[in-house]
Amino acid sequence: MTTVGYGDKFPRTWARRIVAIATMFVGIFFMAMPLTVIGSVFNAAWEATQQHEKKKEIKGLQIPEVREKP
Repeated sequence: MTTVGYGDKFPRTWARRIVAIATMFVGIFFMAMPLTVIGSVFNAAWEATQQHEKKKEIKGLQIPEVREKP
C-alpha cells in the first residue's frame, strides 16, 4: 500500500511525488476505515458469543429443584 514499486521506478518530479503521496494516504485511509469497523463488529459479536456461552454453562451447573409429591 505504501510503496510505488521496487525502487527501479519512482516519481522524479514534485507533481508526481505529490500524486504518489496522495495515493498512498488515500489507500491507507480506505483500508483502515473498513478494517476498524469490521474489527469492532467482530469484537462485539465475539463478546456476545462469550456471554451466551457463560450463561449456558451457568444454566447447566444449576441444580434443579426437587418437588415432593403430595
